[in-house]
Amino acid sequence: MFILSTLYNTTMAKTNKQIEIPVMLVSPEKEIGRINFPCFAQTKMDGMRGIIVKRNGVVTVFSRNGNTMTKLDEHFGVIVQSVDNVVLDGEMTVVDESGKLLDRKTGNGILNKTVVETVSPQEVARVRFTAWDIIDIERFDIGHDPTTGVQRLERLRGLPSHELFSVVETFEVNDLEHAQEIFKSLLEKGEEGLILKNNDHPWEDKRSKQCVKMKEVIEKDLKIIDIVEGTGKASGMCGALVVENKDGSIRSSVGTGMDDSTRISIWQNKADLIGKIVAVKCNGVISKKGEKTKSLFLPVFVEIRTDKDEVDV
Repeated sequence: MFILSTLYNTTMAKTNKQIEIPVMLVSPEKEIGRINFPCFAQTKMDGMRGIIVKRNGVVTVFSRNGNTMTKLDEHFGVIVQSVDNVVLDGEMTVVDESGKLLDRKTGNGILNKTVVETVSPQEVARVRFTAWDIIDIERFDIGHDPTTGVQRLERLRGLPSHELFSVVETFEVNDLEHAQEIFKSLLEKGEEGLILKNNDHPWEDKRSKQCVKMKEVIEKDLKIIDIVEGTGKASGMCGALVVENKDGSIRSSVGTGMDDSTRISIWQNKADLIGKIVAVKCNGVISKKGEKTKSLFLPVFVEIRTDKDEVDV
């Protein structure tokens, strides 16, 4: 997608209009063979994608899908005070009154209020920006910046420090084993994952094959406590399994990963399967505000564990 500079005028900076903007995405872990070691890697953030555009002195903040995020232009303007005609790409997060990072759901709820213009000045003051890339505006407009990833990172690190701004945690990675060690340490600290980036990767308006994400994938053995019938074409077969762990602190619905024959078999034998063990892959365990039980993030059915009688704690 190619963007005309006229779209980024002073009026646009003060509205909540949605436009198409260039965005570079990363590839899934299956593309990890395209990474050339040594490379660099960055912590995968867990907030809301933010793009700060400064064009001829005018600052506009966009979400990934092109929504103008009102009241953040002046707030984040101090970050790019020393530069012009640049774009910062990164993640927006929100802290509480004591400076502690809010969970993603709560923080993104506040950030969404900037789109509908209901965010309060007190809430705006608690928004932070973590950057992982900087792009020249002319190259942003045409969707390609050939400057290497390492060069852009060094330029980003050269921006003046500010309490609202930080550069994402970055690591030099020697090989895949080293990447896996870093990835594991980040998960242990509660981070979402790791992004591997070739040192010479350009910025481009598409899903880059030179930047690959490593996300947590875990497998849990859980007890089936209910089986829900499918709807529409899936009526008369299993639509989803409701599963939980040993102490009931995790409960989730699992509806993906089953073919039709498996769904039919489960539904026909549902009376015998209640209480049985099922293996489920997921990308982590998440908390829901106001609920005591946690749930699985992106759960996928693996198999019925006929060889096991105990569920995970």
